Amino acid sequence: MRPSFIPSRLRSSLAHILLGGSLGLFAQTAPPQNPAAPPPYLPLRYDEDYTYLKDPARHTDVWDPVKYVSLSREGWYLSLGGEARERYEGFKNTGFGGGTQDPNGFLLNRYLFHADVHLGPHVRVFTQLQSGFANGRRGGPRATDEDKLEFHQAFIDFQASSDSKHGITLRLGRQEFEFGSGRLIGASELLNVRRSFDGARITARAGQWTLHSLAAKPAETNPGYFDDSPDPRQTLFGAGAVRSHPLIPGGSLSLYYIGYMRRLGRFNAGAAEETRHTIGSRSFGTHAASKLNVVDYNLEFVHQWGNFGSSNIRAWAAASDVGHVWAQAPLAPRLGLRMDAASGDRNQADRKLESYNPLFPSTAYSGKIGLLGPTNIVDVNPVGRLRLHPKVYLSLEWAWFFRQSLNDGIYGIAVNLFKAGQSSRARYVANQPTALCEFRLNRHVTLTGILTQFRAGTFIKETPPSKNVGYATGYLTYRF
Repeated sequence: MRPSFIPSRLRSSLAHILLGGSLGLFAQTAPPQNPAAPPPYLPLRYDEDYTYLKDPARHTDVWDPVKYVSLSREGWYLSLGGEARERYEGFKNTGFGGGTQDPNGFLLNRYLFHADVHLGPHVRVFTQLQSGFANGRRGGPRATDEDKLEFHQAFIDFQASSDSKHGITLRLGRQEFEFGSGRLIGASELLNVRRSFDGARITARAGQWTLHSLAAKPAETNPGYFDDSPDPRQTLFGAGAVRSHPLIPGGSLSLYYIGYMRRLGRFNAGAAEETRHTIGSRSFGTHAASKLNVVDYNLEFVHQWGNFGSSNIRAWAAASDVGHVWAQAPLAPRLGLRMDAASGDRNQADRKLESYNPLFPSTAYSGKIGLLGPTNIVDVNPVGRLRLHPKVYLSLEWAWFFRQSLNDGIYGIAVNLFKAGQSSRARYVANQPTALCEFRLNRHVTLTGILTQFRAGTFIKETPPSKNVGYATGYLTYRF
């Protein structure tokens, strides 16, 4: 994999990043109840809790004075936070060689700032501004690259109880959703502009059970100032429950239903109004076989039905991510295997659509390059991770993609038809080696580098353009 598409002025810095980075950023770890050190910043910033800073003796970080600002009344406080991310992206053979080529790459900038106001134990107001820019990209910004300034989140919580194990919370307004591993609904952290929704969410806690229900519309991403509005073409609603696994110690089990309506869906079978119902279950957790060996797993099964114009919908998906960590061994290696399968349409004349719709996914299915979405796809992806230093991780993976149905095409992560399926009978789509490295300089600063190549298989070669796609990115993130 020769990264000849990277400008010479950036090759040395990207090489340094790739030799010294890590994958630790993508682990979601909840802050401890009484931290001896500052807790990590979370992917969903509204989940962070800084009430421990009410005690001035526990201030250890330069930003602690703004993480808990006591207001005039008892129990009222303000917490401020933000993020700045500066990113370089470079592609070779954009669109498999058929798109606008940009040999020098381009820069992406994202800035987030939030204010979290707690008006006692029962009322909370959370607002977050987002600003995203693309600089120097030939052909202009992509749809998820630019949003000059917007209220990315602005919601109010009404909480019936301050008990963390019992109570009901009603959330109204614009908000991020991130359920499970982001395979159906996620905030899309790797995109330059994160995703949010306008609507209502109810969370109920009852002992071991946590129940969620929601009704929302995705917020449009428009490039101007304060011009994002609810998308009138799409509606999302659903409910789910999660609890500790009744059979597997250290595990959790979730069950969910998601309803989705789209004014116009487009698949290889055609375009029509879409009403889709999704039920699924997810089992996930870790099991410590000993102090030296830890097994982690994430298993998910999904079934879909509904209507696509005058046709019935019958679709399915399955995903697994299983790994083994030798925690006390040199370099603390983790070896794992990810596998995904999602149905495609087998017969366009049978008035039955079998193309799976992943709704609002992250790029979890197709790696950091995000070329393929999880419709009509089967992938097998061995992964490995090494801790080169307490602050440095290296991750290597090699994914192999195949069509589930030879009568359907392949799709992008926005459920857009990428290549129609009628021109080839080949099943093998591509393979994709990736190296991802991350260096956490400290709690606030993370340096990340990624190199990957999407290598065309038989199906891509028989449906030109069909050149291999190279991708490199390096980004510096600062959070407070």
